[in-house]
Amino acid sequence: MTAGPGTGPGTVMMLLGGVPLGEPLLMWWNFVARTPPEIAAAVAG
Repeated sequence: MTAGPGTGPGTVMMLLGGVPLGEPLLMWWNFVARTPPEIAAAVAG
């Protein structure tokens, strides 16, 4: 595996995998949810 442009010494890359989940997930910044309302609720705190 090769790192892209702008990476320097000390760059760490991780490749994660596994069995696909049974439903699509949404990711927004550091929030993960199944629906947009779940993301909105997490953002609202």
